[in-house]
Amino acid sequence: MTTNRLTGPDQIHDRFLRATNEKDVEGLMALYDTAGIAVQLDGSEAVGEPAMRAMLDGLTTAIRRIDGTTRKLFVSGDIALSSADWTAEIVLPDGSTITQGGTTAEVSRRQPDGTWRVVIDDPLFA
Repeated sequence: MTTNRLTGPDQIHDRFLRATNEKDVEGLMALYDTAGIAVQLDGSEAVGEPAMRAMLDGLTTAIRRIDGTTRKLFVSGDIALSSADWTAEIVLPDGSTITQGGTTAEVSRRQPDGTWRVVIDDPLFA
């Protein structure tokens, strides 16, 4: 599966898309600081490793395919703010599919080992 060790915040969106499309929950987990917050599509927050893992497992189960592009990226020292546009084909519990999209906002932080992890992630920020 995908190796998701981020060496720069400019890699976040591509790694997220690839890991999601590959159904790689471990690869997705590697993108996040589990002390951070991941906002779910329904607006609830996943905080901590068990909650984030459950959210990402549900995400990889529900999303048949996701595509997107980075809109903006700003870096100041060890903190980055990024945004992307995305579109996904989502499988509903009854087996039907819908297409949904949005604009994200992410805050990421450089870790002591030089890698980057997302500390705040909102898939429908705009």
